Amino acid sequence: MNTPAAPKQSRNQSVDGTIKLENVVKRFGQNTVLDGVSLQIPRGEVVAIIGPSGSGKSTLLRCINALEKIDSGSILVNGEEIGRRPTPGSKHPYAELNPRELARQRAHIGMVFQNFNLFPSMTVLENVTLAPRTVLGIPADRARESALAHLREVAMADFVDRYPRTLSGGQQQRVAIARALAMEPSVMLFDEPTSALDPELVGEVIRVLKELATRGFTMIVVTHEMGFARDVCDRVVFMEGGEIVESGEAHTLFSSPTNPRTQQFLERVLQQ
Repeated sequence: MNTPAAPKQSRNQSVDGTIKLENVVKRFGQNTVLDGVSLQIPRGEVVAIIGPSGSGKSTLLRCINALEKIDSGSILVNGEEIGRRPTPGSKHPYAELNPRELARQRAHIGMVFQNFNLFPSMTVLENVTLAPRTVLGIPADRARESALAHLREVAMADFVDRYPRTLSGGQQQRVAIARALAMEPSVMLFDEPTSALDPELVGEVIRVLKELATRGFTMIVVTHEMGFARDVCDRVVFMEGGEIVESGEAHTLFSSPTNPRTQQFLERVLQQ
């Protein structure tokens, strides 16, 4: 893998890069998926969220990026309520943001999905330049320059004219990471970025995540890669049943978890 280029300063470098959740509840019908989740992540911290399937990990990320509306509680990113605004004096405490306001908030939050979500009819370069041009209004030449820089960071600059269907899963995921970086976010969210990859392709994406973890982004990574969570992340959060069961410094949580359910989970996954 090529050595990544030195990172440019982010357009969002003055944004505080913090994430704060207070008593977040999310329901789908009668099913409570997030049950009073509270979590504070300061700027620059890299947090892994682990836990069994169905514990609410991915839903948590989708709520942070306002892809899902919460039922109660609050989520602040960069000190700003996500997806809604307070309405003092009204019988309704909040009003939903309009699409333009929501797009402005999301421009500060990079999201990488497990299934890549690249546009199949667009080339690699077109995928990476689309949002900077259409959402941020960046001129095409500047968007191209930025896209090429970020594609070099993930060792995909030689594939700019290729279409997603001609790329491996690992290559597609690296393009998806470059696409998120092209928006120069202050916060990066990764939803199981290696789960859809063949085992031999996981390493190339993990290498990119390790590099990003050194760059000062606030990062939340939902992952089943326990080695990455233990060795790269500052903190690990274990979730089950829509709740945070245990949270702690990565090496401490892996070496001496205090909750019996965390112990049971780690014993099982680390033996696989």
